[in-house]
Amino acid sequence: MKTEEELIWEAYSIKEQKEDVLYHVTYTKNVQSIKRKGLNMNNDSNWKKGDAQGEDFGKGYVYAMTSLKDAANWGFKMYFDKLGVYSPDGRISIIKIKNIGEWEKDNDDITVSRSGDWLKIKEEIPPESIVGSIVVDLELLDSTR
Repeated sequence: MKTEEELIWEAYSIKEQKEDVLYHVTYTKNVQSIKRKGLNMNNDSNWKKGDAQGEDFGKGYVYAMTSLKDAANWGFKMYFDKLGVYSPDGRISIIKIKNIGEWEKDNDDITVSRSGDWLKIKEEIPPESIVGSIVVDLELLDSTR
């Protein structure tokens, strides 16, 4: 049986092409805080330049994607690159946000094929712009193929 949040997410996903929404990938442990506080552009990045001790990649920006498929694929990449697992286990989620502000295209990472635009913005996303969240799992990955 689906939870209320899953039903809401599903309803928004059906309308995805008609609504102006974006997708932000994060660790599931951050979801509740993001829903309460919004997305902060000054948080430490999940990615480093060079080795693990390098400078934060993309500090000072919030990143998002226009395609749920791209977000799901990026979530899978995070499972592999950051957590060392080959099968999603619930530790990565996608935050769905209203498209507000002046986003610019992010063309920095060319290692992943893209279905939509990858964007970045130098401003915080307020909690009222957070529409919902969903865990990246095999069902989501299969549904976006």
